[in-house]
Amino acid sequence: MNFIYPNLKVSDIKFKEFFDYIPSPIYVWKKIEDELILIYYNRATENITNFKIKQFLGGIAKEIYKDKPQIIEDLYQCINKKLNFSREMSYKLISVDKEKHFYFTYNYIPPDLIFVHTEDITKQKKAEDNLKKSEGKYRELFNNMGSCVAVYEAIDNGNDFLFKDFNLAAEKVDNVKRKDIVGKSIVNIFPGVNEYGLFEIIKRVWKTGIPEHHPISYYKDERIHGWRENYVYKLPTGEIIDVYEDVTKNKLADHQLKISEEKYRLAYNRTNLYKDIFTHDINNILQIILSSLELTKIFSQDPNKKNEFEKVTSLINQEVIRCKNLVLNVQKMSDVEESKISLRSIESLNLLHQTIDLLKKDYPFKNIIIGIEASQKEYYVYANELLKSVFENIFFNSLTHNRNPVIEISVTTSNEKKEKIDYIKFEFKDNAMGIPDSKKENIFLRDYKKKESSSGIGLGLLLVKRILESYKGQIKVEDRIRGDYSKGSNFIILIPKAV
Repeated sequence: MNFIYPNLKVSDIKFKEFFDYIPSPIYVWKKIEDELILIYYNRATENITNFKIKQFLGGIAKEIYKDKPQIIEDLYQCINKKLNFSREMSYKLISVDKEKHFYFTYNYIPPDLIFVHTEDITKQKKAEDNLKKSEGKYRELFNNMGSCVAVYEAIDNGNDFLFKDFNLAAEKVDNVKRKDIVGKSIVNIFPGVNEYGLFEIIKRVWKTGIPEHHPISYYKDERIHGWRENYVYKLPTGEIIDVYEDVTKNKLADHQLKISEEKYRLAYNRTNLYKDIFTHDINNILQIILSSLELTKIFSQDPNKKNEFEKVTSLINQEVIRCKNLVLNVQKMSDVEESKISLRSIESLNLLHQTIDLLKKDYPFKNIIIGIEASQKEYYVYANELLKSVFENIFFNSLTHNRNPVIEISVTTSNEKKEKIDYIKFEFKDNAMGIPDSKKENIFLRDYKKKESSSGIGLGLLLVKRILESYKGQIKVEDRIRGDYSKGSNFIILIPKAV
């Protein structure tokens, strides 16, 4: 350690001894006229410069630091403005010809001294640089991952989690910026995380440390929605890592594929249905008509067979009507399946009366009694013109399967509320052959009807069911007299009420 003034007081000696024990280099500058002179340095300064600092003792700052104008500027700023401040900078020691990083602290000591404390932070800077390089590589890898990654930090003993990091893929998928969510709760940023099921998994993984897979599920909140698949695990440092994929496009593609497959299946079934109708049902009708025509030839030549002749011609007329209805039903079935007809508010009671009038005209030789019981003059339902086909086919079913000389059908209309939905209820009670309990569910299916006798066309009730489904309505059949199916049936229809 050296001091430029040889004649020192006891206090100066103590001053020197105190600073000699400080492990960091210390310099003292004195302003003489307009120059700053190096008047003191401690033992640590000698060590760091390999004792070459001695040659600069008593030297002028402008000469010593002529290649470091920043240091000269800092020294004069400190003495002239009487300031205390710090600066970090890289500095090549002249004495040892080696670049180092220092943290300079300038202190003004009245009236004309500057106390400069320097801290060698070279190792720290290298460590920081290495850390930055490492973080840079991590950040580059993190942000260029194809998968979405979120990093969470637990708070409140694992009852909540804050975002600590969020990569670019996640920003794109979830339409949110990293800077806007870091430090915020996952529940606040993604309010649907509880319902989605991920939040419980994150809490569980944080407690157990066991990784978990959250299978493909649908996430939805007011801001975003989509299908996600998550893998959650815990780092040794305690952070929770959530790696997830947006599989919405794949799910939509699968959905479209299923729709295409369903359309193909429906088209295939429809083709088989129409094929069966024309090879089975139409053939049965034509066979009955041909047989009846042969009988008319015989009965027409015998005056005593007038009644038989009229019965046969009536049968031919019925079969023609059946054939006409079958063709119409095929067209209507196609319209329903292809959703060609929109829904609107329709007054159903008037349509019911029109259907009954047409029915009696089509069957002039049958004794048909149809009564309607309604507590209102009008009942509006949410339907379309196919509602008439619903009524026609239910009536036709009652006529076809009725062996009584007098066909009786009573129709009751009323209001009904079911599962918070307002319906108009129609009950069609007949005195036909009835339907056993074992067959009640199957009568609305084509396959069942196909196995029945030739009197069952097998498309009417299927059409009724399809039309009502398009209305979001319902149909079922019960015994007219409970427990005795042979006394007739009660077809019950519910159609949503129109406001």
